[in-house]
Amino acid sequence: MKNRRILAVKQIWPALFLLLALLPQGGIVGAEASLDQQSIDDERPRTVGLLRINGAEPRSQQHLFSYVPLVGGCELADTKRPTIDLLDLMTLFMIPEAASYNVLPWETGAHSGSPIEWKTEGVERRGPAKADIRHGEAIVTIDGKPLCRLRKYIEPAPWTVTLIGSNAGVDEIIMTPQTECAVDLEAQLRKRNISFGLYKCDPQPLAGSERKIFSVKAASMNRAWLYIDVSCGSAGCSCSFRLFLNERDADQVPDLGTDCTKNAGE
Repeated sequence: MKNRRILAVKQIWPALFLLLALLPQGGIVGAEASLDQQSIDDERPRTVGLLRINGAEPRSQQHLFSYVPLVGGCELADTKRPTIDLLDLMTLFMIPEAASYNVLPWETGAHSGSPIEWKTEGVERRGPAKADIRHGEAIVTIDGKPLCRLRKYIEPAPWTVTLIGSNAGVDEIIMTPQTECAVDLEAQLRKRNISFGLYKCDPQPLAGSERKIFSVKAASMNRAWLYIDVSCGSAGCSCSFRLFLNERDADQVPDLGTDCTKNAGE
């Protein structure tokens, strides 16, 4: 009988060692406690796709996962489409100082190899004055990186580019990213030495919104007026950039005034 007990202990002992080796450090406290300790130890947020793991605070003081915009988190190598910098896209549709015309030709941006993938064949005529349109898409970069979106996989998000005008030509351009907006356009203008000044703003903006018009002047280009419309909510921020080629159209944007608390000098 004694020999049988010794044999049983010898058979169980290796299994006990294996079980102890598999337990988390500090005893049987469960996977959740182990995750909390890992989060507390790692003070730098780590981005995983659309989720950021917040590691600096205990679970009782934070949401473990929070949404962060994907900026530059997708590879341009994944697309064969040409790209264009945001400010290059803007200046593409400005009128050169040396030009003899005061409205932009509809053919602008339609050259061979253009980064804009036009969806409209020719110009879509809609009848009333200044209602003709032409629209397309482009992969726009900011500091060399695109905004990203999640479809089946994370991919560069295209921007919608819409030209508006009359038979004579284009006098308004709308540029809108097809994803959450994460663009500090004022900082981009400063980097490129494009002079700008605050022209009009919303004197009583709603919470989470911002509406401004800047007067912008790029080298060798006529002055233009850039309307920025940003709206933020629980799902993130959306934005739209409208470039007016004449001051008269900029003045027709409703509910904006010149009594602005913030000014940006040229």
